[in-house]
Amino acid sequence: MRIRKFLLNSGLTLAVVASGVLVNAGVASANPGIRWIGPSARYANPPEGVRCVQEVVGQETDGQFGDATYAAVRNWQVERRLLADGIVGQATGDQMIMALPEERRFSCAQYLPTTFLLMDDRGDTQQGATVQNVEPDGDIGAAVAMGQPVGKCVVNGVKSTFTGPGRLAKVIWKRRLPTPAEWKAAPNPWTFSGGVLWCALVG
Repeated sequence: MRIRKFLLNSGLTLAVVASGVLVNAGVASANPGIRWIGPSARYANPPEGVRCVQEVVGQETDGQFGDATYAAVRNWQVERRLLADGIVGQATGDQMIMALPEERRFSCAQYLPTTFLLMDDRGDTQQGATVQNVEPDGDIGAAVAMGQPVGKCVVNGVKSTFTGPGRLAKVIWKRRLPTPAEWKAAPNPWTFSGGVLWCALVG
């Protein structure tokens, strides 16, 4: 059992390094209490997280990780050249977040194992870090314009052996900026969910 546990942990470390996502699972995860979602009682399997998984892989969203969900997750992983173990860890969770519609990303990132940081409207993350715009106006919303180049925002306060200054962090905001057409159609500011930022880590 100890040997197997060591091999699993070593494999996870190698997979993280090989993928280029150098993020500490315990500190920089959007949901450090949710380790994996998988096919047995060993896994946390929060019903909302299982429903998010089922939504991505095209299964009935009953919140139960059964055989059909397991098989569908494995097939989904094979299609994306992920480790096809039928278990949703951070590598699979990250890709599932991006496969979801924008309006579902923030809510599902609260339940799926993932390396995304979740940010509120003040720029604060669940890990105690702060996201800041590097533009002179300091408006966090201005840093969330979709499609902006990397470097429009920075994250202060993420402490991890894997996330040093200069690395990138994926930040998911519970709102996104509307398009010009959406602004024009709305009499008041219109909020949306699921905005994703790529920010540099500092400090």
